Amino acid sequence: MRRGSSTADGFATTGAVDSLRPIALWLLVLLLLIAAGAPPVAMVSDLKGTIQGVALFGMLPAGQELRLPAGAELSLSFVQGGLRERLKGPCLARLEPTGVKMLEGAPAVTMRPAEGESAALPTGLNLDKIGGLRRGELRFVNDPVSLTSRPVLRWVSSERFPELEIMIEEAGTFKRVLKQRVPPEPARLQVELSPGKSYLLSLTAFRADGSHIPNEPLPVSLRVLSSQETERYEALAREARMELQAHPEDLAPLNELLAAYLSEELFGPALDLARELVRRRSSDAILTRLVSDLEERQR
Repeated sequence: MRRGSSTADGFATTGAVDSLRPIALWLLVLLLLIAAGAPPVAMVSDLKGTIQGVALFGMLPAGQELRLPAGAELSLSFVQGGLRERLKGPCLARLEPTGVKMLEGAPAVTMRPAEGESAALPTGLNLDKIGGLRRGELRFVNDPVSLTSRPVLRWVSSERFPELEIMIEEAGTFKRVLKQRVPPEPARLQVELSPGKSYLLSLTAFRADGSHIPNEPLPVSLRVLSSQETERYEALAREARMELQAHPEDLAPLNELLAAYLSEELFGPALDLARELVRRRSSDAILTRLVSDLEERQR
């Protein structure tokens, strides 16, 4: 189907998703969007205006009716198949396993046909690891997953220590990769690791009296994406930018990419993208809160 054409029936989508667990009051809104026993089939990937029962990143089940008032706009990205459709109010639509069925108003516009390039939406967006981190005297604040094999390890501490020691071991084999003493500033160290492997990180601080404090929790895991995974995310980012260039008013491609980053726990790239989205759509409370939670991870 040509982009920009009216929607057509015949797109089949299936798949069950996990329920979202709340980490803050704003996530309660998302929970309300999951109907009991009804597996969601699409994610709200862009939203302009106010639509009852709908929030950005909400997962919607088949059968849900969507009434858009005049001026409201909504993009729906289906979990499987790549279909993305955009609705403009005033209209009334119902989500079906085959896509969006319009009940009132203008037809939906297909922004990306089924089986088109998409950000491979997560089957359940687990956001409970974003905010509310426990404060310890010493802890890592780098992402648990890295797009690059040369990640920068970062940490914070509640006091200034004369010296620290970082140790990296391969997960499973416990083969030591690095053991190095580092000064307290700057609280960062770039390391060379292998693509596709997982590691255990530990950080020990030494006081002047000789006592030491380990990081909390101990140890911390770090997974380096494989070269193929990294290339896939780079390709998805390029595709999202191309789609945005074609339709600047529709932020769905970037929101899809953001959801994929969050699902993979790529919180650094997610923060950069969320900040950009807030600059483009400063009125969105969910994006603003998401930026705040992601920034909290780095403090």
